[in-house]
Amino acid sequence: MISAKKPVFIVLACAAAVTASQPASAYRPFDFTDAAVADVGELEIELGPAQFRRSQDERTLIAPVYVVNYGFAKNWELVLDGRGEHPLPPADDTRSRLVGNALSLKGVLREGALQDKSGPSVATEFGVLLPGINDEQGFGASWLWIVSQRWSWGTIHFNAEAELTRDNNADLSVGAIIEGPFDWTVRSMSV
Repeated sequence: MISAKKPVFIVLACAAAVTASQPASAYRPFDFTDAAVADVGELEIELGPAQFRRSQDERTLIAPVYVVNYGFAKNWELVLDGRGEHPLPPADDTRSRLVGNALSLKGVLREGALQDKSGPSVATEFGVLLPGINDEQGFGASWLWIVSQRWSWGTIHFNAEAELTRDNNADLSVGAIIEGPFDWTVRSMSV
């Protein structure tokens, strides 16, 4: 039997968590990242908006896209990320799936512009690609190098990643995030 007090407690706990949280601003429409980490004891939760993907065989609702960062030591954080995918009818298999799951460590190797110091910030992120639910069997590994530099006109985050996929294939990726000026309330970005 479910007590009537339990739903009330959950609602109150959620309301307390929201009202006690610090103001934050964020964006994350990217597969890559920057050379900064959460402060010690800080928990950052990033949830992406609902997205749609359409292929010849399937229409899929993607939500949530999540990244959870926890600063556990100076210049180091634990990162858990992934995304929910929900195939829409008339797909043959409309079971929801949890994919892109990874657990990694990210560390700042050189404090720089993102830590209010001079020069580029340099970081690395390495971890395990986890099996999905209803998709993506097996484990893999990834290693990412990040260099971020901020100027008055904007910021660039350069990323290079080596990955051993869940299918035991080697994969290399290179990308950059380019932001508008840091002091703008809303910054334009491109990848």
